[in-house]
Formats: sequence, C-alpha cells, structure tokens
Amino acid sequence: MKRRGSVNWMVIVGLIGIVVIIGLMFMGGESATPVASRFMSALGTGDVATLTETSYIPDKSKEEVRKDWETTTRLTKYVLFRYKFLGEDKIAEDQATIRMEVHKAGAGYEEKFSLPMKKVDGEWKVEVRGLSRQLFPFLPR
Repeated sequence: MKRRGSVNWMVIVGLIGIVVIIGLMFMGGESATPVASRFMSALGTGDVATLTETSYIPDKSKEEVRKDWETTTRLTKYVLFRYKFLGEDKIAEDQATIRMEVHKAGAGYEEKFSLPMKKVDGEWKVEVRGLSRQLFPFLPR
C-alpha cells in the first residue's frame, strides 16, 4: 500500500540523472561548430562585430582585426554564398577543423572548404590566416 505524499525512489534517481547530464553539458563548453556557424553567418551578412569576436589573427590587436574586417566587408558587400557543414574534426584539445560545402552565387557547383579553429582563452575562434581566399576574397591577413 502506498502512503500519500511519498515519492518513488526511481523518480528521485531520474531527476538526479537529468541534473548531472545538464551539468556536464554546460561544463563541457561550446564546441567549435556553433562558433563556425556564427562566423559564416557574420561573413555572409557583413557583421563586423561578430567577425571580430570569432576571429583569431595572431599578433594583431582586436582593434586592428576590426579594421581589417571593416575593409573586407566594404570590398565584398555583394559576395553571396550558401554553406553547409559536413562535420567537425578535433585535432587536439585546442584545435579543430570544420568541414563544409560552399555554393557561391553564380557557380553551378559546391566547393569543399575547411575552417581551421583554435581555442583561445577557453573560446573557439576561426584561424583567419588559415582560410583559403577561394572561400572568400579579401580576407584579413
């Protein structure tokens, strides 16, 4: 016979399991793919602030990177493309590569590219100097 107000032990174990899973998801941090998605979206829309935030260019200050992206977006405001991610390859704890297909406006086919990613101060960033200029013209260097 069940007593009123008592909780089944399986419900308690289930709730604890859910809390542990959620905690592990947040402790693991963000993977490289969402950052790559924000970067590619910003590249397509000319969002200089997001491009600056998600870019890694060694030996350049944030202000220099922002100015470089302003120049790039001004020169490429009519460049149109679609992209689709194919997968993420983790090379090391602080390095990954995002594989993708890019279809440029006017081209009759997709091209395969990769975004080199680097974890800097605990956050994933796109290594801009490792990007192909065939992906996008006038990339900062």
